[in-house]
Amino acid sequence: MKPDLTISQSDEAALKGADIIPLVDELNEQSFELRHLDQKKSAKLGEKARNLSEKENYKKGLGDALLNIGFQQLSASSYREAFNSFNDALRIFRELNNAGGIAHSYYNLGLVYLRIGDFDTAMEVQQQSIKIRQQLNDEPGFASCKAQIGYLNSQFGLDEAALKDYTDCLAIWRKRDNKAGIANVLMALGTLKLKLNQLSEAKEHLLESMNIRIALNEINGVHGSINYLSAVLLKEGNAEGACQLLKDALNTAVNQEQPYTIGICRLRLSLAKVYTVLNDHPAALEQLENALSSALSSGQQYQLHDIYQELSNLYKSIGFFDKALEYYEKFHVSKEAIINLNAATKLKNLEMINKVETREKEIEIHRLKNIELKERNRLIREERKKSDALLLNILPLQTAKELKKNGSARPRQYNLVTVLFCDFVSFTQTAEKLSPEQLVNRLDSYFRAFDMIATKNNIEKIKTIGDAYMAAGGIPLPNGSNPEDVVRGGLQILEHVKAENDPLFNIRIGIHSGPVVAGIVGIKKFVYDIWGDTVNIASRMESSGQAGKVNISSSTYELIKDKFECTYRGKVDAKKKGMIDMYFVESAIGHHIADV
Repeated sequence: MKPDLTISQSDEAALKGADIIPLVDELNEQSFELRHLDQKKSAKLGEKARNLSEKENYKKGLGDALLNIGFQQLSASSYREAFNSFNDALRIFRELNNAGGIAHSYYNLGLVYLRIGDFDTAMEVQQQSIKIRQQLNDEPGFASCKAQIGYLNSQFGLDEAALKDYTDCLAIWRKRDNKAGIANVLMALGTLKLKLNQLSEAKEHLLESMNIRIALNEINGVHGSINYLSAVLLKEGNAEGACQLLKDALNTAVNQEQPYTIGICRLRLSLAKVYTVLNDHPAALEQLENALSSALSSGQQYQLHDIYQELSNLYKSIGFFDKALEYYEKFHVSKEAIINLNAATKLKNLEMINKVETREKEIEIHRLKNIELKERNRLIREERKKSDALLLNILPLQTAKELKKNGSARPRQYNLVTVLFCDFVSFTQTAEKLSPEQLVNRLDSYFRAFDMIATKNNIEKIKTIGDAYMAAGGIPLPNGSNPEDVVRGGLQILEHVKAENDPLFNIRIGIHSGPVVAGIVGIKKFVYDIWGDTVNIASRMESSGQAGKVNISSSTYELIKDKFECTYRGKVDAKKKGMIDMYFVESAIGHHIADV
């Protein structure tokens, strides 16, 4: 007989160990079963199980409750909260040496990484999960991992591997008559067949998936199947049918008691694409603006990425190039935000692993042989290095050390820093000639090369702003060689752009030397930046220069004139700075500027 799940709070308070444990197990089991069918009730049962587990110090029950709670947080796009819940569950199951719980925690962490677009880490943790599932002969768990690995292989372009993963998974679910599992993998198969342009098979899979989910009353799952089914209809040329299908689904989705924000955003995005095909641009724009508002309010960074891209495409197609560029720039910023989110999540996970391994080392230290202890210490050091490397990808070394040690980093005054600005000439016109994907890929290629040049010449990258690139020498560690370092780096950047021989991308570079203040701004997503008139003048050197030239101020010239051939331009009017002596740097004296 199942425990009574409707007990009052007063009766609940009187429960003791032997009564609480089976009740918690049943609460967790029902929470898991309802995770797709009734998210509100699933979350409520999970919270109740957590409270009772904490009261009785029932560790396994607490771990299971955290997995159920985390799944609902994930469904609500609360990625950081879901990540924390799954990590806490993983810690508990490791303490209990509960292999099944560890595998389940890894699987759910993989879902978080997948949602934020970090496919590499998602694959890593899913591989850890499936390895444990195989050891435990856990067939359902194995099938769940196979489905996720199949999706990741598809994202990596390994379509044959994905097809095998999905087929293996489907065979297990059909053998066990697991309707929800069958529906999930059929939708994945349908999506893959759509990608491979096998439309008849794609439609067959997606229709079966949709009908199963209708029978299970999995409304959000139904909308997922419909979303991809509409894409099949669109490819078949049935835009009107796709439009009606999506409109009906969207109407049902927004009127649910608990609207599924991610699903609604996807439906709106798909409907906008259909309206664009039908040349109903106002309707397409309305759907994208609604999707954007929803994604912004719920913090769906990965959804924003797709919405900005579609808005840029739409405005470009109707000739509003200023708006197209505006949303392209937001698309680029959202891409950087995803990278930052991935880095922060990885960093937190690595820190958690370090703590767990340190605790395990302290428990086992008396029974480990000396060689084993040395090996474990080596592994811990390697994990710490990985964690530090993630932080160093965001902040300079000295600033990162100060931040880790003190929890903050004070701003610093520097007497001599050389600031460089790069900007692509006529970028607005260039943006009109390329798709957003092509534009982002080109910029990414150039900025990667600039990063390598900066590192090679002891230059600190500060930031990118649209198509502009800003860097400085002499920070965070002062040095007397920074004017020469930065000028040499500027010439190498110029040579790299010329070597690409791309007529759409011509660069203008400006450099100035002087005092600055440097430090961290903000409390979230730390940004290392510099301020002062030196920065403003460096910017004017760039805007007052010419395409294919490195333009420097007289201040920088006086510091590098013995090492570089320069051409005096005379006094040039710099906006809001008056007449300034400027020089074009032609080459280094006595040797060539090294290639990247």
